[in-house]
Amino acid sequence: QHRVQQSVLSTQSTVSSGINAEFGKQWYQRRVRGVKVIREVIREVAGISPYERRVNELLKVNKDKRALKFSKKRLGTHMRAKRKREEMQIALQMMRKAQTAAS
Repeated sequence: QHRVQQSVLSTQSTVSSGINAEFGKQWYQRRVRGVKVIREVIREVAGISPYERRVNELLKVNKDKRALKFSKKRLGTHMRAKRKREEMQIALQMMRKAQTAAS
């Protein structure tokens, strides 16, 4: 029985850690870039949803906390709501920059 265990151990391949770590990182970064591009295209085509319009209106009148509470109610978690509020604030800033550049 001892010989059987030794032969099984000798035939099993060993796994070295860290060999493919860089490959995995590159693959992940490439995938994230692709996802970002796809999300941008969808945002351009579909526009913003009604709740996002409401969040924009709240942000325009400086009701940041109210916008956070509203988006938390719609999205479910505090972190998602914070991320969405930040995204809407950036979009609002971009719209303001575009208006000032046009006029």
